[in-house]
Formats: sequence, structure tokens, C-alpha cells
Amino acid sequence: MNLSLEEVMRQEKEVFNHLNNLRSSAETIPLEFDYDYVPSKFDFERYTGKKMGRRSVLNYIKLVNDNPGIKIVDVCCGPGWVSLLAATRGARVYGYDISNVAIENAKLSRERNLQKIIENKGTLEYYNQSVHTIPFLDDQKSVDLFIGWSAFHHLDQMELFFERMNTALKDGGYIISVDDIGSKKINRIITWGLKFILPIKGLSYTNKISKIGKYFQKLIQPEVEWHTPMEQYVGKHENAAQKIEDILSRDYEIVHNYRYCGFVHYFVYDLAGPDWFRKIMFDLLWNLDRLFVWTKLCKGNLRFILAKKKQ
Repeated sequence: MNLSLEEVMRQEKEVFNHLNNLRSSAETIPLEFDYDYVPSKFDFERYTGKKMGRRSVLNYIKLVNDNPGIKIVDVCCGPGWVSLLAATRGARVYGYDISNVAIENAKLSRERNLQKIIENKGTLEYYNQSVHTIPFLDDQKSVDLFIGWSAFHHLDQMELFFERMNTALKDGGYIISVDDIGSKKINRIITWGLKFILPIKGLSYTNKISKIGKYFQKLIQPEVEWHTPMEQYVGKHENAAQKIEDILSRDYEIVHNYRYCGFVHYFVYDLAGPDWFRKIMFDLLWNLDRLFVWTKLCKGNLRFILAKKKQ
């Protein structure tokens, strides 16, 4: 039986409440909570997360720095790290998310960084509501930047939402879309090959060899990816991602459009060994990943698009 949109959104809220409860109970501050946080000792997960997302984050920060006082609407803001990055650099930011737990976490993060926001003359407000009810969507030419970091492919009636964003954007305003596209067969072959070769937590080489048949089976079987209820409802990955790219290419001037993270992000946190070894291996793998994506031996699973509204 097909579920109603209302029921799907209720399930979506439950999923993200659960995910954000996990984040808030972690022993370390997740990357999403505070990108500027510098740990007192080496943090492998933070190091790798920052390095993989560095290019996209720096492009976002540059846009904020080049436009003092820019007004930003963060669509599906989650725990608020995208909003926080801009507000601590002087932007006026409004974040919206359906998950009340995500908004609670985002507000805690804001309070922890409030002095820096004030010192840099930024503002940051969070709202626990459906992004379809963002009031700025009904105001003509009122917003400088809409940003959807792994967000737009979750939306119902995506084309209509983009039309409303276009109306609300000022002339020369921007949209940033960051989407996880999904993997291809070559990505899986590389991933499982490296997982077989490299030391992986909780998996001995004896165990790997005994299960070599399953490795080959994974390579030939269709990949089953986990989707949130809304991703299933609207049709995720290539279809939704292509719609986003088509809309932005048609109505905007494309400033950046690139993919990254072909395979390394799938298993880097499972690498076994001391931190110095894991760091060296990650650096090598990350450079290999970038080379494979650049040469188009495999496609990046994440895509960053920065589009400027035509005047």
C-alpha cells in the first residue's frame, strides 16, 4: 500500500531524530557540529572527514567571506554545522529542519559558539518545521543563498521547490547543492578489493580468505542502498540528482560542478592499526581516490554544485 506524504514525513522525522540522538550521544564532538573545533590530540575521524570535504567547505566559506552580511537559508539544516560555519563568519543564517532533535543539537552548538557569532556580526536562527513552509520562499528577492547539503533530493515536488527558491533569490543570488549520488559497479569493485587487501577492524585475513566467495558475490550482485522514507518516496540518487543538475544548468550560471569521494569514504573508518598507520594509509588512499575520479576511472559519489542566478 502506498503511504501518504504525511505518513512518509512522519517516518522521515523519526529516522532523523534517531540519527541525531546517536550524534548527540557520541563521546567526541561530531564533525557536523563544529567544523572549526581543534581537538587536543589527533582525531582520525575528524582528520579524514575534514580532508574529504575540504574543497566543498572552502568553496562555501569563500562565498560567505566574499559577500559580507550575506543572508542564507539552510534547507534541511540537520545539527546545524553548515549554518554555523557561515554565522561565525558574519552571515545572517536561518536553518530549518523537520527533526526536533537535530534542531535541539543545532541550538546547543550555536550557544557554544555564540560569542564568535556576535564578534563577527553574524546571526543564527533555527526553526523546527518542514522546509516546505519556509516563509522566505514566499518573499520575492529576499535571500542571497539557499544551501542544501544532502538535502534537496529529500524534497517532495522538487521542481516546484526550486521555482520558489528562484523567486525568493535576489538577482545574482546563489544555490549550493551537495548530493550523495550513489555508487557504480566500478566503485564497488575498488572498495571491496581494497577492503580485502587492507587491514580492517574485526576482520582477520583468515576470515577474509574463508569468505572470498562472498566478496565476489558482492561484486556481481546489484547494490542495495539504504534510503530514508522521503528518499524512497521521491526517488533518490541518479534520478533526483539529475533533476537538480538539469534545473540548475537551465536557470543558473554554474560556478562549480564536480564530484568527489569515489570509494575511500566507504571503508576508511574501518581501517585497523595505530593512528599513525591509519593516517598514512588514508592519505595514500585519498590521493588515489582523487586520481581515479579526476581520470574518470570511477565517478565520485558526492557532488557539489554552486549556481548563480542569472540577472
